[in-house]
Amino acid sequence: MFKTPTAETVFRRTYSRELPDGTSETWAQTVERVVNGNLALVPERYIEPGEREALMSLLLDFKALPAGRHLRSSGVADYALNNCWAAPWDADDVARHFSFTMARLAEGGGVGTNYSSRYLEGMPAVAVPTEVHIVCDPEHSDHDEMEEAGLLSETYSHKWAGAFPVEDSREGWADALADLINTAHDPRTKHVTRVYDVSRIRRKGAPLKKFGGTASGPQPFAQMLLNIGRIIQATPPHRRLSGIQCMEIDHEIAQCIVSGGVRRSARMSLMHWEDPEIDTFLSCKRDMSKHWTTNISVEIDNRFVQALDDTVNIFEHEERVRAREVYRALCEGMLHDGEPGFWNSSLSAAGEPDGTFTVNPCAEALLTPAEPCNLGSINLGAFVDQETGLQWSDLVAAHRLMTRYLIRATFAPVADVESQKAISRMRRIGLGHLGFADYLARRGVPYSKAAFNLNVIEDLEELAEVVDQAAAEYAHQLRIPTPVKKRVIAPTGTISKLAGSSGEAVHPIFGRYFIRRIRFSNVDPREAAQVEEYKAKGYHTEPCLYAANTTVVEIPTKDPLVSEVGEGSVQDAGELTIEDMLNVQRLYQQCWADQAVSYTANIDPSRYTVEDLMQILKGYLGDLKGATIFPEVSRDQAPYERISPMEYEAHAKRLGIEVEDTGYDEICASGACPI
Repeated sequence: MFKTPTAETVFRRTYSRELPDGTSETWAQTVERVVNGNLALVPERYIEPGEREALMSLLLDFKALPAGRHLRSSGVADYALNNCWAAPWDADDVARHFSFTMARLAEGGGVGTNYSSRYLEGMPAVAVPTEVHIVCDPEHSDHDEMEEAGLLSETYSHKWAGAFPVEDSREGWADALADLINTAHDPRTKHVTRVYDVSRIRRKGAPLKKFGGTASGPQPFAQMLLNIGRIIQATPPHRRLSGIQCMEIDHEIAQCIVSGGVRRSARMSLMHWEDPEIDTFLSCKRDMSKHWTTNISVEIDNRFVQALDDTVNIFEHEERVRAREVYRALCEGMLHDGEPGFWNSSLSAAGEPDGTFTVNPCAEALLTPAEPCNLGSINLGAFVDQETGLQWSDLVAAHRLMTRYLIRATFAPVADVESQKAISRMRRIGLGHLGFADYLARRGVPYSKAAFNLNVIEDLEELAEVVDQAAAEYAHQLRIPTPVKKRVIAPTGTISKLAGSSGEAVHPIFGRYFIRRIRFSNVDPREAAQVEEYKAKGYHTEPCLYAANTTVVEIPTKDPLVSEVGEGSVQDAGELTIEDMLNVQRLYQQCWADQAVSYTANIDPSRYTVEDLMQILKGYLGDLKGATIFPEVSRDQAPYERISPMEYEAHAKRLGIEVEDTGYDEICASGACPI
């Protein structure tokens, strides 16, 4: 059933839920749960005859897949179907942004926001530099560990009646965080110290029934409160929190959530190119120990693009110089470690009735405050056979069915009232593609020529019309607004893995031969057992450098598309230029996506200078809503590392096994797109 070993591993680890008898779901049982859960969101009269069976067939054969959040939660926790959210700012409720961020991350979602000063100008100043104290009942099984870590107060007892009792729930954690933020901003606060009792938080390792996995215990939460208290204390008197400080607080929140080793945290941080803090923002991730829970992108606009154009004479000298300084820093960062990317808010504003605010962590969905994204993908490669060609009618039917699926998902309840209103108003969905490289290879189209192939262009334009028509028709039947936007390209790492596609989303294959690194939780018993299985077989394992309680397993791999179509019939990323890759992104932006195309151009940084990149990227700034350039040597334990055929054969001989699998990072779309 599963096309690659990692596909089954991903399913077992991420989507197969435990059944009442203690066994785990099969793929067929997962598909049945997901489809039935989706259809139950609307009255039966809005379901077409045969729609249930058609959807189940698509999913069973991996021809179409909703995002990982659906695969994990549909039919069980419908409030957790949305991938990522836009964390709003509220000058009348300063804690709103932070409690919203914690709640959504704790549900397993990702969060994006814009930290530009224009969104924070109305926020109140910090009134009291609050000092945080943590207390815990000595009978709690995690008490001694927290005491050894120096987290517990030496001044206050857990019996003190004035301590804030932190309840053992997502809402309880968010309430305690909101209390700290509000206490610090309330001029009526009389005492500098605030004490939090974490005795009620369940022990480390306790099972999490709704979301799966295990609890992190009170220690990460206690550390988060202490760190946030220090950030607040560093605020100058009578000043509000800055955008960078808010990023630091959100990082502490996300770091707390990820510390459990099972839940992942993903964030997107944006800042406008003219913001007073932009220089600090541009360099905020040079120290890899800081802000690792977020992607960062510079918000650019038409003014920025025009300021780089020598033929446009509407700018003061200082403005033009500033734009070029930011642009150079942006390109230097891309070549150094892949960040920041850029997001073009002017281009993104087309068709957005409420304007633009932010994007999700992977930057394909355009979101207004508190709005979530709701994603699914069609596996293009699954509709192409080398002998019989493109199965066009089936491909059209799949687009129509998945459009209807995603619209139904907008009826799922969500915990936040503002989010519910945004969903009802926008009905935004994001249908995309995966397996584009497979589709091209099986049709005999080189990846580097795809952007100029008339058949490919016509396919994308016609399929976009299919989605728009299906959305309009179904919205009319359901008596709801037509979705404001409908088409994206998401990274689809996990579900592309699950489908066995060589091409993640619309990316080229990474390499014909490569080292694949998979991350497993040490806290989750099932994942820990899988690590031991890999060790017993001789695979190299080591602790993850970026996430606590996580082990990395290295697997030497050959891409299966090489065996299928021949080594000379498929191009990998190492053979392509930046232009080849950005041309494909522009193809999809112009012919398919009414939102954005999440795309990372993986390059060898030794082949390009900063000046080269500045010149190349300049030609795409006005056409792409966002872009990321990633140097392959930018960090240790990269998800994949290209190797030669000889190196692969040596590894295979040592292990006594040959592995065919796909080469891209699957965790980007595992619900929260962890960084």
